[in-house]
Amino acid sequence: MILNCNFCGKECKNTRSLASHVRFCKLNPNHVASPWIQLNTTRGAWNKGLTAETDKRLAKSRNTLIDGFKTGRIVSHQKGKAHTDEEKQKISESRKAYLAAHPDKVPYLLNHHSKGDSYPEQYFKNVFDNAQIDYKQNYYQSGYFLDFAWPDKKQYIEIDGEQHYVDKRIVEHDKVRTSNLLAEGWTCVKRIRWSEYQAMSDSDKHSFIQSLLTQFGLVVELVDTGDLNRHLV
Repeated sequence: MILNCNFCGKECKNTRSLASHVRFCKLNPNHVASPWIQLNTTRGAWNKGLTAETDKRLAKSRNTLIDGFKTGRIVSHQKGKAHTDEEKQKISESRKAYLAAHPDKVPYLLNHHSKGDSYPEQYFKNVFDNAQIDYKQNYYQSGYFLDFAWPDKKQYIEIDGEQHYVDKRIVEHDKVRTSNLLAEGWTCVKRIRWSEYQAMSDSDKHSFIQSLLTQFGLVVELVDTGDLNRHLV
């Protein structure tokens, strides 16, 4: 059955849709809803204003839900499947294998290097290039990217910002990272704290880098100390 609005003439399929339309019809000068609409909108919900502390029905409903979740009788649709330790291990191994085959998909690489090398990384890249030292930058090994690596010696150098010393999560991650790489035979020759390096005088920077290269068995005569900061283009 099709009914028409008395104000605008709109066709409605039934009395319910007509009543709902009339209430909000812009041509209705008073925008008055039909008695049916008024009855169902003014009455309101039965539990409006009540709490579990003031109403036994709500308290019973709450306790039933709590008990259901505790016993597993009720499972939240928002809660995912709980994996067993064996399943977690398989997922972890599968993910590691995928990232090993697709290093360009590693989240760290996608996020950390999305805007290119950081200033500290570019700085030491130019220092090593000036000294004509062969190295591998952002070298992928055992699930990690090493800032500057020497694969034949299984040695690497990391240039760290302050987050590696003040963020507890990153600090703990670095410990695990170093331990895992050490188990693979890799040694971190030096972790350079960029803020400390910046605070050095030019002569101290020169001595620091000369000492660093010596650790690799590389005795190189660097340019004048004052030229270090001019390596960057």
